[in-house]
Amino acid sequence: MFFKDKAVIRPLKADTNLIIPNVDKDAAGKYKCEKKSESSSDTSYTDESFLYVQDLFSSPEVNQTPYPVTQGDNLILTCDTVLSPLRQETELHFAFYKDGQYVQRFSSSNQYEVQSAQLEDIGKYSCEVKTSSSTVRKMSKAIHIQIQGDHLINIACSVFRT
Repeated sequence: MFFKDKAVIRPLKADTNLIIPNVDKDAAGKYKCEKKSESSSDTSYTDESFLYVQDLFSSPEVNQTPYPVTQGDNLILTCDTVLSPLRQETELHFAFYKDGQYVQRFSSSNQYEVQSAQLEDIGKYSCEVKTSSSTVRKMSKAIHIQIQGDHLINIACSVFRT
């Protein structure tokens, strides 16, 4: 029988291995095993082992250049994340969204460019990072992009004669 943090996670079984598929942060904890002999009432326990789970990469964050953006500027969004030093060979793919809709599908580039930004480019932008096998995926928080336009103010001046 296997326990995690003193709770049974797998009842009595003949198999002596515990396999945890798709390990994530929730898998972290103290594990131990209880063995009961079929021929006697003997029960033995293994020592507790702590399983520590490290992020493969940090939660992504969208950053913009320039800030603020003026109408006509080239806007560059960067999806920033930090890969675990233990897994530097891991290939990551990046996608960008505006108001929840794809603006750039997954590619190896962590940048998305809006050339000559216009007022219709205003919106909430986010990015998603995944491994090439799609086993780990993380979404950034959205940032609201404002585009400063050319504001022309017409002032009418009327002269009344009496």
